[in-house]
Amino acid sequence: MQIKVKFIDGRIELVRPRELQELIDARRITQFRRSCGWVDLGKDSIRSTLRGDYRGADRRSNFDD
Repeated sequence: MQIKVKFIDGRIELVRPRELQELIDARRITQFRRSCGWVDLGKDSIRSTLRGDYRGADRRSNFDD
């Protein structure tokens, strides 16, 4: 599956999901396309690739009770 992205120079291309994250990190794109429409980086929410930095209480349920 490829994802449509818009580069800062206005060019639109298809990229692989791994490339998408690299382009976001390098700030080389302004938008990418989801099924619901275009996502504006810096304006719309996106998932972070950072893991393990949540320091709050564990709120997951224990389903083994």
